[in-house]
Amino acid sequence: MIRRFLYDGSMTDPVLHFGGIANKCRILLNGNEIAEHEGMFGCPGYHVADYLRAGENVVEVQLDPIPETIGGGFPDENPSWTRT
Repeated sequence: MIRRFLYDGSMTDPVLHFGGIANKCRILLNGNEIAEHEGMFGCPGYHVADYLRAGENVVEVQLDPIPETIGGGFPDENPSWTRT
């Protein structure tokens, strides 16, 4: 997923905040990898002052696929994961 947004440069400690990311991903801001995240729960937030620039910025979230086997029998255990 790629999103573009404008930033006016006025924040002293900007944080890029997510309401949740499932399940494992890399997060890039303006082409720089700023974090990796794993887990469906929690609301990760990342301090991004070193990566932001005044004007247009680009955030990219690269989701990793869910593993094909969990325990003893994916997809029977949780078929909804196939849509992740």
